Amino acid sequence: MKTIYKANSDIRLELERCNLTYSDILEFIPNFSHINRISEELAKPLSEERKKVYLLAIKKAKQKKLDMLSKIYNE
Repeated sequence: MKTIYKANSDIRLELERCNLTYSDILEFIPNFSHINRISEELAKPLSEERKKVYLLAIKKAKQKKLDMLSKIYNE
């Protein structure tokens, strides 16, 4: 059984639901160069503004993955 952390569980659940990893969203999180920073930040409660950054990064990563899959299967 997977552990759901209380802090930022909505973001973690969305990542899991979309089958995304921290590596997938890393390029869309400003000023972060390693996934450890994401892990550290998600271990603490986020401000509403920072949550928006993560949700936007998830949206962009999801779109990137969809575009890649669409390109592969439409060839």
